[in-house]
Amino acid sequence: LYVLEGALRISLDSTEYLLHQGDYASIPPGTVHRWEGAAFFTKVITMSTPGGLDALVQRLGEPTELHMFGADAPPLSADALAEAAEGADLKLA
Repeated sequence: LYVLEGALRISLDSTEYLLHQGDYASIPPGTVHRWEGAAFFTKVITMSTPGGLDALVQRLGEPTELHMFGADAPPLSADALAEAAEGADLKLA
């Protein structure tokens, strides 16, 4: 994860970090992690291999022309997320 703009809050094995523009984090395989934007506008470049995350994102919904989501973002249920993760090389916690 490389922060281009804004800030990113990341948790790696329950240790929290706050990344700012120019900071980056590498997440080793098997590390329990989560991340979220920590500024009004946060832009991040991310890459995931072997690609399980790509499969999850493709299964979650329909393509959109929107580039930012606010309070009007479509809801995402835990059941939909778990269903999309089936068959992907991911474990959700």
